[in-house]
Amino acid sequence: MNEKKFPTLGARILKKSKIELLFDGGDLWFRDNVSAFDDNHYILKELQKEISIYKKKFKSKITSFEFSIVYKIPNQNQLKYIKKNKKKYYKIYDFNRHYDFPIFYNNKKNQLDVNFDIMVTEPDILIELSNLVKNLKTICFIYSFLDGDFLNSLRSDDDFIDDEFIKKQLKNKDWFRYHLNLKDDFIDDEVLSDLGLLCNLRDKIDKKIKFKFLYLDKDEKKILKKNSII
Repeated sequence: MNEKKFPTLGARILKKSKIELLFDGGDLWFRDNVSAFDDNHYILKELQKEISIYKKKFKSKITSFEFSIVYKIPNQNQLKYIKKNKKKYYKIYDFNRHYDFPIFYNNKKNQLDVNFDIMVTEPDILIELSNLVKNLKTICFIYSFLDGDFLNSLRSDDDFIDDEFIKKQLKNKDWFRYHLNLKDDFIDDEVLSDLGLLCNLRDKIDKKIKFKFLYLDKDEKKILKKNSII
């Protein structure tokens, strides 16, 4: 198998009112100790460059936005075959392809669904997109999961089982998804807590754009309300 550095840009569309970037994250068995957090950080930097290019070329806001990364993941039977026969390849089917959408634009709701990772790695992108997306009404913060037939078939009540499979079965011990922590105060003089980051975003993003959060408990919702974030 040819050595290749991932992620790589697989598809790019940049035209008036539209930004579309699709990245190839490679194969999570053949890549060495992949970190979702690091991959997201890289592709967000690339998105930042494209946003800068768009703003120089066009004055109009965007009405279409797609931003994703696709990974290939072998299922249990394929994994057994690879290990037993010491193969460096296997036949790829549609169920092996899994997509991550760090930022997903729902144009019917005029809503950006945003992975919590982004709040920590590249919060300025949210500020830029909030000004760039036409008629944006809501930013919804979520835990994103890889979407694909194989990992979806493993899930029942445990939404994070895909992370465990990727860490243990595919030997990516650094695979990491950021988990929101609203109950710690400022970490130090230079690093903001999650609450501090959200307060900063709320101050810099138009108040007409609502903030929404999924998967929070009652105490976390109280904290957000107390700080005028929701």
